Amino acid sequence: MSVPGGSFRIGDQFDEGSDDEQNNRKITIQPFHLGATEVTQGQWKAVMSSNPSRCRGDDRPVEEVSRYNVQEFIRKLNSRHGGKYRFRLPTEAEWEYACREGGRKVRFCNSSDLANPSEMNFNGSAEKKEPYSVAGEYLEETTPAESFPPNSLGLYDMSGNVWEWTCSEYQDRYDGSEERCADQADRYSLRGGSWGSFPWGVRAAYRNHHHLPASRSDHIGFRLARDN
Repeated sequence: MSVPGGSFRIGDQFDEGSDDEQNNRKITIQPFHLGATEVTQGQWKAVMSSNPSRCRGDDRPVEEVSRYNVQEFIRKLNSRHGGKYRFRLPTEAEWEYACREGGRKVRFCNSSDLANPSEMNFNGSAEKKEPYSVAGEYLEETTPAESFPPNSLGLYDMSGNVWEWTCSEYQDRYDGSEERCADQADRYSLRGGSWGSFPWGVRAAYRNHHHLPASRSDHIGFRLARDN
């Protein structure tokens, strides 16, 4: 999907986030393209001829993929297009800007300030309820792409389903790293939350830095970006 350029302030907009969501720098984003859905198992298999996922289904997001696995997928995908397209992971700033529909003040990535299990795939168990969430069914696995409504940019599952790798090195304070791709880093930011995340973790501003580049989990996938 085409994401128009613009400026926004990254991070917590509701005075409820962690310290690393503060320092709300103003960032200008250039127009770019972002996958409407997370990369599916069918798409992964078409390029890699394998499927590492636990929750199987061609239309479900691929998971159990490390950042190294993702980079190999991107390398192979780009070679198929002969340089016409240069797919990559989004930067952390691009990801949040698109999640928030061009930087709008919105708590979740589906145009809503309320997390509802009927509208996104996360852990909506009653004991995990927050003032900004609704209790409901906890599915305990991924769901197929486009199972829930998209945001106004046409992007699906940016809150919930699987965590998404970004190409940006994680720093505990916004310092410009969130605007760049890092070839090598000890930690990369993951965004969006997963099917197992509590309401806190599927907020647009939440930053996950608890996985090494080699980490694999049935909670982790990705979506592709490319420049215009």
